[in-house]
Amino acid sequence: MTTAHESTNAAPSAPWVQHGDNQLATGLQQAANQAGVTALAFEVAAAPPTALADALPGQPRVLWRARDGAMHAGIGAAITLHADGDARFTAIAEQAAAVTWHTQGVAHGPRFFGGFAFCAGGADDPAWRGFGDAWFMLPRWNYQGTTLTLFVGQEELQRQPSLAEQLQRELATLRECLQKRGTLRAVAAHDGASPLPAARYASPQAQTQWRAHIEDIVAQIRRGAAAKIVAARHIDIGMAAPVELGALVETLWSQQPHCYGIAISPGGGAATFIAAPPERLLKKHGDQVTSEAVAGSLPNSGNNADAAKAELLGDAKNRAEHQWVIDAVAAELTDAGVKLSGDRTTSVRSFRNIHHLHTPIAGKLQHPRHVLELVKPLHPTPAVGGTPRSAAMAWIAEHEAPRGYYASPVGWFAPNGDGEFAVAIRSALFGSNTARLWAGAGIVEASDADVEFAETETKLQTMLGALAVGVRVP
Repeated sequence: MTTAHESTNAAPSAPWVQHGDNQLATGLQQAANQAGVTALAFEVAAAPPTALADALPGQPRVLWRARDGAMHAGIGAAITLHADGDARFTAIAEQAAAVTWHTQGVAHGPRFFGGFAFCAGGADDPAWRGFGDAWFMLPRWNYQGTTLTLFVGQEELQRQPSLAEQLQRELATLRECLQKRGTLRAVAAHDGASPLPAARYASPQAQTQWRAHIEDIVAQIRRGAAAKIVAARHIDIGMAAPVELGALVETLWSQQPHCYGIAISPGGGAATFIAAPPERLLKKHGDQVTSEAVAGSLPNSGNNADAAKAELLGDAKNRAEHQWVIDAVAAELTDAGVKLSGDRTTSVRSFRNIHHLHTPIAGKLQHPRHVLELVKPLHPTPAVGGTPRSAAMAWIAEHEAPRGYYASPVGWFAPNGDGEFAVAIRSALFGSNTARLWAGAGIVEASDADVEFAETETKLQTMLGALAVGVRVP
């Protein structure tokens, strides 16, 4: 496996080359003769990316669905990036910048997929083995549309004489997986029986502990130590059998069609982090930057939707929480050199289980910036941390179990600095027969502990619904 620092900065000697099935050996020979990372592209059957979710067991993998419907599947790692500590955002960008590319003329260019821990050291728990404070990979095999692109580096080809034969076997396996799924189709929505194994609660966090946390937060707010703190809780699930990743993700995506879809695993027996976030942290394309505020919520019961939306829009507590997020995001982007547009109309976005207040925030960069330079100051927004940030983060560190990648920036970036990141809420970490699910709620002075607990139950239903497990309080 090639790491970023192993690649050279030599000038590209040839464009990317697209190869037919019988030209893999020729392509690999060319890649072995040019410094850096080369891509070989293959036309394959069209199928949902989830068709590759369980292919090549043990290897790193990523599944990504943007809210505009763009989908990727990445299997194996051509390059892996790791970073620890508060400088992890800068370190990841610097490692990626050290890679030499041969990128001319290819439809789907390279993207690094991964994410960051909520805070430095936040993924030190053994359950997060392999993730660290920041983990990204350039997929060895990237599938999008009808193209399967292989990324391979000169040094690893020279270092591993058997790699060429391994890649031939992997190509055959992946083509077979895609062929079995047939033509590309949208994941069919279904609300019936889940194809997943039965699940049960193992050790939920007690409601009494939640009440104690909320009482402590409210007391701190009344003392003036903070204005809002986002408290999070988790529940642990035990499964009768290992979850089939493809089935789980396909069910989740069908049930949450208007959310992001994310699944990442460092491989080698590590757990898989899965999320269906409704919230974009940041998208950068050229000099165009888009973000949003998503904060303030009511359950979506499916009845009287118009009345529920009107109630949410008129609720002073939710509007105040929402405004803190708008102000924080706008201030950070302005400080980073983004000239913001004036259109910030607040509306209600409805999802399967919940209604959210939503305000778009967009603008234009005045000077070139890498997407990670913009992600760093935004995280965490008041929607998942609190305000002021320092006080909220101090309370979270003292009172909660490590969040890992829950509520963190997860997404992708390209070598040119473009990228897109979601806020990884509505998420869970899946081991072989276990899962840990998170949900949080923004606590202000007027918060009621039982009402906020019920809100977290609603948010947990996103993942529990995909597992076909009902919400119940122990």
